[in-house]
Amino acid sequence: MKPLFFSFMLLWGMVFAQNNPSSLVILSPEKPLQTTPVEITYNPTSPKAKLQHVSQMELVEMHNGQPFEIYPMTLQNGRWQATLPSFEGQVYVVFGFRSGDKTDDNEGHWWDFLLYEPSGRPLRNAQYMRAFSYSERNYDTATTNMLKNKDLQAELADHPENLIAQTILLKESMASKGQEKILAEARRLAENMWGTTKNQIETFGGLSFLWRQLGKPEELTALQNKILQENPTGELGIRLRLYELLESRETSCDRLNAFLQKHGEQVIPNDHRLYSVFNRYKICKDPQNMLYWGTKYARLSPEVASYTNRTLANAF
Repeated sequence: MKPLFFSFMLLWGMVFAQNNPSSLVILSPEKPLQTTPVEITYNPTSPKAKLQHVSQMELVEMHNGQPFEIYPMTLQNGRWQATLPSFEGQVYVVFGFRSGDKTDDNEGHWWDFLLYEPSGRPLRNAQYMRAFSYSERNYDTATTNMLKNKDLQAELADHPENLIAQTILLKESMASKGQEKILAEARRLAENMWGTTKNQIETFGGLSFLWRQLGKPEELTALQNKILQENPTGELGIRLRLYELLESRETSCDRLNAFLQKHGEQVIPNDHRLYSVFNRYKICKDPQNMLYWGTKYARLSPEVASYTNRTLANAF
């Protein structure tokens, strides 16, 4: 196991490498936006260089460690350079280098950089997402946990509204702090977040995650009841009533039809809830509505489209 001192030096080295012109890997600009072209430089004269010739830079998808985008590198003033045009939809990037069958992946740790807002703040979820990549990047357990917790804390410093990151840290502290103390912290957090939120739907989603992860569904039920009592015709109240309809086996298609006619089909979020509507009409054996909602659901992804088409083909 690497000592903690090594872990801090490793972090310092990762940052330093992006700012020192003599370093192995240089990033420019240092705080790229999603729409900003980024220049990556690999210095073959660095003592740490494993490659003298670099044919391509690979962006790595961490869940399977395989490259999902490849960029050619060219030799400029004795250094290998690649320009990445933009990063729409991404919040952080992990990368390495290749020349034929030889690679430099930073001892399996790879390199990475975050994407930023114009203000210079990392995008929301950038540090949160990176926090869970370390376990697949050849770090020992102690270093993985240290880097993960550092990123989660940084995420909350930049985006205190991120209830998912808050929940992960609370849950991981339960063993040391005890359940009673963590639940008290969670209740204070939930009360504060709900009292100050500007987006009830987003905050409700975060609190749903919080109470499910902490094994307290009754807290979520209490919040749902509060919302339905205080503002049943608000956007969130309507969605909660919709979810009740979709989750109940007793809901008839006539009742679902009446609800959608009253509130409009836009109350269905563009996510897995489309499947719930599609499936409800499947149970009712309503081919017209199955086709209509199945078509909407199929737009989410090619995999979903394949499933939907098979279901429609075999439904009747």
